Amino acid sequence: MVKALAGLRERLQRQPPTPNEESALRERLAQLGAELEQLRFIAESKDARDLGDVLLCLSVVGHAGNQLHALQKLSGMYAGLAQRRRMSVEVLGEFVDGKQERAWLLLSGLGAYRPAKVESD
Repeated sequence: MVKALAGLRERLQRQPPTPNEESALRERLAQLGAELEQLRFIAESKDARDLGDVLLCLSVVGHAGNQLHALQKLSGMYAGLAQRRRMSVEVLGEFVDGKQERAWLLLSGLGAYRPAKVESD
């Protein structure tokens, strides 16, 4: 990560980004920021359970009005989080009927338990 940040800083010092490059640079900075946050959490963790994998059960119960595919959006959010933090996510199962939707996700990688812990605090 240090090399990536140094390379990015050097690149920006040589020449400002073009409008076409700005979006990609912002995305890369966000990714490096997420990795740094993850490393900080790992380094400061005092409970070994925080560093393990996590099984998530996502539920949407009792749709009101227009269905917005909330379960797919929530699953996609965790998939994006896993990708940014270099973890993996696996959909273990899904259940959908007219009144509820459920999905079981396995988030794996160093510090994967963190998102579940943060949301329950």
